[in-house]
Amino acid sequence: MYQAIDAVYPLWRFSLVEKTEQDAAKSKQRGAFLLMWLANFSQLRAGFEQGLKVITQAPHSRLQPMVAPMKAAKLKGRLPHKLGEQVQQDFAHGQYDKRYRVEKKQLRVDTPENRFIKMAVSQCQRQLAEFEAKLRLSNRAPDQQRLSDSFLNELHSWQQPLQKMLNQGFLKEVGVYRGHGRESLVLQQKTGYSTVYRVWQELKFYLDVFGDQSSISMRSVAEIYEVWCFLCLKQILEHDLGFELENNCAAKLSQNNFFEYQLKEGLAGAFQFKRADGVTARLAHEPVFSKKTTPINTFLISQKPDIVLEVTLPKLGKAKEDQQFIWLFDAKYRIKTDKDRYDDSKEDIAQTDYVPDDAINQMHRYRDALIRSSSSSNPTQQENDFAAINRPRKSRPVFGAFALYPGFFNQAQEVNPYADAIEEISIGAFALLPTQAGSSDCGHLWLLEFLQRQIGTAPPTQAETNTQYPLVAMAERLYVQEAVRIPYSGMRQVLYPDLTLTAALGGQRGRNNCYFDAFKQGTAQWYHVPQKTFQAKFKLHIAEEIRYLALASTSDTQSDTKQIDKLWPVKQVFVLPRNAITEAQAGRTSNLDELCYLFELGAPLTLQQPVTHVPHRPMKNSMKLTTLTRLERVHLFSCVDKVYEAYTYI
Repeated sequence: MYQAIDAVYPLWRFSLVEKTEQDAAKSKQRGAFLLMWLANFSQLRAGFEQGLKVITQAPHSRLQPMVAPMKAAKLKGRLPHKLGEQVQQDFAHGQYDKRYRVEKKQLRVDTPENRFIKMAVSQCQRQLAEFEAKLRLSNRAPDQQRLSDSFLNELHSWQQPLQKMLNQGFLKEVGVYRGHGRESLVLQQKTGYSTVYRVWQELKFYLDVFGDQSSISMRSVAEIYEVWCFLCLKQILEHDLGFELENNCAAKLSQNNFFEYQLKEGLAGAFQFKRADGVTARLAHEPVFSKKTTPINTFLISQKPDIVLEVTLPKLGKAKEDQQFIWLFDAKYRIKTDKDRYDDSKEDIAQTDYVPDDAINQMHRYRDALIRSSSSSNPTQQENDFAAINRPRKSRPVFGAFALYPGFFNQAQEVNPYADAIEEISIGAFALLPTQAGSSDCGHLWLLEFLQRQIGTAPPTQAETNTQYPLVAMAERLYVQEAVRIPYSGMRQVLYPDLTLTAALGGQRGRNNCYFDAFKQGTAQWYHVPQKTFQAKFKLHIAEEIRYLALASTSDTQSDTKQIDKLWPVKQVFVLPRNAITEAQAGRTSNLDELCYLFELGAPLTLQQPVTHVPHRPMKNSMKLTTLTRLERVHLFSCVDKVYEAYTYI
């Protein structure tokens, strides 16, 4: 999580020390330090260790004078004039075992530069060890457990390369550092030494600052998890759903009064994406919805969800405005641990990770509180004369609200425990964890599959990019879901108020003539269609949306095709087994138990001009879902525009 956050929001996860500890440092420097040291120290440490590796392979050495007492018999080479006279005088007086002080130059690593390296490494290792000990002691307090064991172990691992450097053999010959005395070209220019020297000049200030602190000033793990979830959604949009980042306003961090970096709130600080098919998306962190915000607002209490994903489809056909869909996500770094008294007594929450109940309740609150207010785009003069007509139209823009929590599952093999609720009411939760390196298990697979079903992916071919059909199918797919179709009691939710189903009447074989005479005379009251005509995901509420049946009867001029000259209003739709439908309703009886849609019909309407050339063999060729407006504009059946094209049986 740290790597993902630091790549997009450098230094965001660091803050000041607590106010009660801000002046507890023993350093001579006073004031409010920006303790963003961890990211800086991590980068400096990498360069520091790299320089030490170079030094280990080629340590600096220098010819240095060495004084050694030697007997006259071991003296070699040309001797200094004074030393030679001294030896002659001693031999003359019979002193043959006397030792003489001889100076020689020898390559040695005990240089000021190596003493500096040893001092720097020793001080880093010592202060890091002291700092780790203080953190572990402070982290034991129940109300101050802000650090994970993995971070403390990582801090401990930073000391190992330093200790390994101190164990190098050449450093054992190096003495105590007493200062340079003057500038050293070795420290400034030689490979390895110059790197360590440059890093140390900056690193020592960080060591001075945090070496005397008693707690690290990082944001809580709940805040870290929240922003990581936000960036995980960004990654899914870019890498899996085919979106390209257009505007990165959220990367511009701002400082608050405590000199901490914060993300910009609201949709103004959102990531903005666009896809090849024209679909745009905005991903915002903690936008505020209040009474004053437009076009989405609240009427009572302001709401601030963690993550808002807004997807916009471009204008299609004669649509007056873009279609927008919003999904809300709230990151909760918590797991349900206590069973509520209303929970199923047989359910063992210890075996499955669930999100806390209050998180689910919050999702219901978000979806109910947010309202989109929109006015008529081109009001007429009559509308302007009546204020009641010109009032803003209210709608609910949230298509789903979900909690994100650190539940541990094998998402490739297990089923999301909230899958049924997500399907039925679009409220639930997704387990979200980082994918471990080298693991085939994807920690965000459930969320990815959900977004793929909702938004789809980029069109694979340029031909599909240039057509509106995929966008129409996407909009219909979103509106056709069970959760979107839940109305208030006594009302209906429809996408097309004049949805029309075209179909040919069945064959005359085996059916009584009264059945066909009723359709010809306009007195028919029933019509049935096998449910298998539609796909399994084409659910009952789509059949309930059908307002008209355009039934084709045999043409008077062409016996091989049929024509549509009447529209039958639909009163009700029933789902019954075929053997429960009577002869009067279907023209004949049947013993089959397959389910059928049985439409109750009203008095028919007559088209001004019939729609001709309707095929009827097989019957499915005559079936199209269209609208009354589209049907009235054509005269040939092949020219009828279809809706819900992704869901009709072809």
